[in-house]
Amino acid sequence: DMGATAGGVRPGRGGFAGDVAAVPGGAELIHARAECLVAIAKELLGLALERGEIAPVDTIVIARAMAGVSTVFTQPDVLEALPGTPKDAADHLVDIILRGLVAPAN
Repeated sequence: DMGATAGGVRPGRGGFAGDVAAVPGGAELIHARAECLVAIAKELLGLALERGEIAPVDTIVIARAMAGVSTVFTQPDVLEALPGTPKDAADHLVDIILRGLVAPAN
């Protein structure tokens, strides 16, 4: 079974973030990474907005929502229900959000 590793830990199932958070400075690293993701998403959404590719939205709100979806998919009760990895689920949800932002054709 390639989905199992030593100790029964399954890659992509949230263990790494918990391990990093337990290391001194780990929580700060996780927070900094999250803020970086938000800043990148906000910039990209801003560019799409300027080009008229997406409908008018508050880019920081959408950026934070997109960056935060991974926290939903790493909750223990949700992990058990996922057909794939948390990353797969988060990618799918972000795709849905982005499709919903497409500016209507004139």
